[in-house]
Amino acid sequence: MKVFSWNARFRHSPTVVARRNIELKARLSDQATARSACEQIEAESNGTLLQHDTYFEVVGGRLKLREEPDQPAQLIAYERADEAAAKESRFSLAIIPEPAPLLAILSLSLGVMARVSKRRDLYIWHGVRIHLDEVAGLGNFLELEAPITGADGRATAEALVDELRQVLGIKDSDLVASSYCDLVRSSRR
Repeated sequence: MKVFSWNARFRHSPTVVARRNIELKARLSDQATARSACEQIEAESNGTLLQHDTYFEVVGGRLKLREEPDQPAQLIAYERADEAAAKESRFSLAIIPEPAPLLAILSLSLGVMARVSKRRDLYIWHGVRIHLDEVAGLGNFLELEAPITGADGRATAEALVDELRQVLGIKDSDLVASSYCDLVRSSRR
């Protein structure tokens, strides 16, 4: 049995950052319209990212190694409900300067669930990350990630996500409950 409990191990490490945010994921039929909406609200464009995520078999939550060309990798452990709605995500991440050895060790010891490759246009609006994603084999998606900080952080993050949802025209029927990992796995069946 493969067991990895990231909660106890990562929360207290000085090199690992633990965070919370409110996330929303939706299918995106028209990236050009979404890009135009981001420009209209003066969201700051932070360029295009090419990301390759390797998801590992773990007992609780999810664990992925994110690799980007010419950047250090990130090991990201997270927990969130699989709901087609805005939801809280708790995550910890560590910067991995040399990912190849870690990728090999985690692949052998835990097993790989899926690999996800995407092209991500990143915008920032009032601290909220807006991702316009083109995911290999799955299509186009939009993700919103609003950080939870301070005493009223959750309410503020939820309000920002709700406002962006209205501005970007995200309908209930567009919402996605699953992670990209789960969507890739279900597409193989």
